[in-house]
Amino acid sequence: MQSLRVNGYDMAYLDIGKGPPLVCVHGSLCDFRNWSPVLGPLTTRHRVISVSLRHFFPDHWNGSGHTYSLAQHIEDVIAFIADRLPYYAVPRFLEFVDELPRTIALRVDKQVLRERGVSPETWDREAAGIRLRRERL
Repeated sequence: MQSLRVNGYDMAYLDIGKGPPLVCVHGSLCDFRNWSPVLGPLTTRHRVISVSLRHFFPDHWNGSGHTYSLAQHIEDVIAFIADRLPYYAVPRFLEFVDELPRTIALRVDKQVLRERGVSPETWDREAAGIRLRRERL
């Protein structure tokens, strides 16, 4: 387990494997350990980065403060990604959903996602004032 200072918070994460990055974010009742059963197969072809959101394991939160919100989690994940991946790998829009639309073959139905587009529930990195640096090699 490693940690990275993100928005004033030490975010715990695992970073294993080689290949295209795959960032795994857990749900509300677990932490980065939730991905343990699938890390082996995923790391054979991907660099898997599994994060623990603010106030989840290994953090011990007493429930005080105003830093537990979906918006805060999104900003933390974006800041984490921006610090670890090339600027072109950092998404501008994010929306957390319970499940993705599927085709009859159980593949993600990208047409439905395109038609839905950006909604009022979609988080926008630029609207949040987060600007990315483009570094020249």
